[in-house]
Amino acid sequence: MMLSEKEKCTILELIGAGNSIRQIAKELGIPYTTTRDFVAKYKKTGSIARQIGSGRPTLLNKSEMHVLAEIKEKNHFLSPCKLIEKLHGETSISVSTSTMRNYLKNIGYFAGKMIFKPKLTGNQKSKRFAICKSWSMKSIDFWDDVIFSDETKFNLKNSDGQSFIWKRRGESLSEKNVRKTVKFGGGSVMFWGCFSKNGVGMLTVVDGIMDRYAYVNILRHNLNKSAEMLQLGKYKFQQDNDPKHTSHHATQYFQENNVDVIMWPSQSPDLNPIENLWASIKKKLKGKDFSKKEKLIECVNDIWRNISPEVCKKLVGSMDDRIIQVLRSEGGYSDY
Repeated sequence: MMLSEKEKCTILELIGAGNSIRQIAKELGIPYTTTRDFVAKYKKTGSIARQIGSGRPTLLNKSEMHVLAEIKEKNHFLSPCKLIEKLHGETSISVSTSTMRNYLKNIGYFAGKMIFKPKLTGNQKSKRFAICKSWSMKSIDFWDDVIFSDETKFNLKNSDGQSFIWKRRGESLSEKNVRKTVKFGGGSVMFWGCFSKNGVGMLTVVDGIMDRYAYVNILRHNLNKSAEMLQLGKYKFQQDNDPKHTSHHATQYFQENNVDVIMWPSQSPDLNPIENLWASIKKKLKGKDFSKKEKLIECVNDIWRNISPEVCKKLVGSMDDRIIQVLRSEGGYSDY
């Protein structure tokens, strides 16, 4: 099997990130022997098949290092292989991928996991800052009786791949190093769930379209039942400000049932600790493929039921740190 330039670069990136040859072959759908032979050849020659130029890789002088630094600053998501092509286009100099990695390290970069965050506008940052400032003035037990909620989708096929980026230390959450995401956009089964400091509440599958009517129906069947499970009498309810959550239909439900809803800023999943529960479940699903939705639902429910109260208590206890981080970043990203 002939490997394309893109496949070769991807293999080298994944090798550099610590993945095994067998993991890479499975992730890319390339025969193990093909992947193994290419890696062995690269380690011996230090070059890929379609190498720009020939002979020993050129060393960069200070001027060329400066050009490389400028290219990297303008193209934060380029891999070492793509940087080699870009550098060659501007200077006619070619280097191997291992040499490029060394140069990147010399100018202060390291390979780390890609971070995905919702895109924040200036207005959204201002509102995040204002709400977090008001929360910072609340009593220490403010979050003890809060029921946190959210919806998420789980895939039947769960890749164990990971995106990486070369970045400088301390700049992981810098705007230039964060991939902006849009909520949902794919997946197989949607769940709604909730939890509090005392443990997990109800988890339910969302059947059909999740509109304002379906959302209120979920609340009717699960919210008060969850409060009873969590041994909460009077409670506060957290939800994001998705249109179906803030619709007149939902607002009417909250008013009729005397539910105290916490004001929540837009594009702020990092402030909602239930996102960490979702991430924990998805981590346990990595590498698993389900032929039927029923099997996926059974597996997710089993993981949910085994989430300990200690984990929930710790997550709710992280609210102060989340708030402090958003205030320090003036409404920007936290590392949650």
